[in-house]
Amino acid sequence: MFSRYAIFCVLACIHVCAWTRAYSTQEDRSADTGSLVCKIETQSVLHGQPLRIRLEGTKSVGTINYQIVDRSNAVEVSGTLSRAAATAEANNVTTLLVDTTDFHPGPHRLSVRTTIRGGQASCGAEFSIVFPTAAIRRPETENYQRVKLFFATDRAIGEMADEVQEFTSERATNSAVTLGTAEVSIPRDHRMGELERPSLLKLEFREDPEKHVVLLKASVLNKDNFLNELQNRVNADPDREALIFIHGYDTTFEEAARRLGQMTYDLGFPGAPILYSWPSKGALLQYTADEATIEWVIPHFEQFLHLVADQTEVRTIYLVAHSMGNRAVSGALKSMADKGQTLRPKLNEIVMAAPDIDAGVFQQLAAAIQTTGGHFTIYESSKDLALMASHRFHGFARLGDTDPTVHVFDGYDCIEASKVDTGFLGHSYVMESGSILADMFELLKGKGPALRPKLASLTLGGKTYWSVQP
Repeated sequence: MFSRYAIFCVLACIHVCAWTRAYSTQEDRSADTGSLVCKIETQSVLHGQPLRIRLEGTKSVGTINYQIVDRSNAVEVSGTLSRAAATAEANNVTTLLVDTTDFHPGPHRLSVRTTIRGGQASCGAEFSIVFPTAAIRRPETENYQRVKLFFATDRAIGEMADEVQEFTSERATNSAVTLGTAEVSIPRDHRMGELERPSLLKLEFREDPEKHVVLLKASVLNKDNFLNELQNRVNADPDREALIFIHGYDTTFEEAARRLGQMTYDLGFPGAPILYSWPSKGALLQYTADEATIEWVIPHFEQFLHLVADQTEVRTIYLVAHSMGNRAVSGALKSMADKGQTLRPKLNEIVMAAPDIDAGVFQQLAAAIQTTGGHFTIYESSKDLALMASHRFHGFARLGDTDPTVHVFDGYDCIEASKVDTGFLGHSYVMESGSILADMFELLKGKGPALRPKLASLTLGGKTYWSVQP
């Protein structure tokens, strides 16, 4: 068994490598088969805007066949054109413009086939169709999207930097919860699942909202103004929905806001996105401090859930918790259950993403907290290095870690995600993987796992769980 110091050292190495990777050149997601290369100009395309596809290696091409598959429901869009009818930017490059007016929101897959010098060539790429919503706008003078968020935090208030009210990693005095709104930029060439940051290899030393996901504004509001603005946003959504996101360990307020902005955009969420940010130290080696604080957060988070559910006319609330944030969610819901309270029918879906919670402890809570919400989904993976380290650190299995086994509970949809690309650290896959974002998109639309095309049914001990297929 590793010592705690050794485990922290391993995590530190992983953290440094992940930071280096995040600030290196961004991954090229174009696909190349033979001499043909497909590149999507903008991976998240606003509905109704043209999809611009750059095809490289087309000098000797005559006819180009393309097919676009909606990964949510397997609907296909296909077409054929001659290179002469397309826009030939150069001798070896062709730009294909595709109308997206009839496309559904969500993830799509492009396949292109043609003949080059008598041989077959093909390439592919992935993109997402995003519906413009009240949460997402692009002013005419800006070459990026703005996503407006709401937030609640029990962090201590920090300095004011331009238009951003900062929050520290310390606990708020007297357990006060601060409310407000924020705006996050999404660059025009945003890639689904990514938090674009400055790249040292590109000599980028400052944040640029046209290139990076940036926290542009954060403003504090009093309770009445917060509720009024939140109600206005809910009213702008025909379905009157809200999505509450609570982050995990080693996360600053700014990082959490940027993450929710990216998720809101990638999911095309039409309602009110709300961040609950607790005072994580935002430092890798402060795990035990974050563990102590997350217990302190539970009553504040419980009160905030009641605030949204009881003092607004929201019809549906989705709750997404990541990592250690699941402990605040579980604790708050258990407290409600003990009092005989429930947030049904408003609390429609609770998504437990890579939960860093003792699997045995959760087993004791599962039946009780199930009474407080409509439906629960747990995303688990055997490739989550952070939860592997937490398992060794505590000596007990974590709910989100499927090594040595998947954790399956009656009344919960357990989604095993080990087959998908979970990134370097493998801990933020629910927010970063296109396959998982596609599955969560369908989940928030009310589709059960049997109706979601990327899930395969499996059993363990006579109980059904689901596996995400790549």
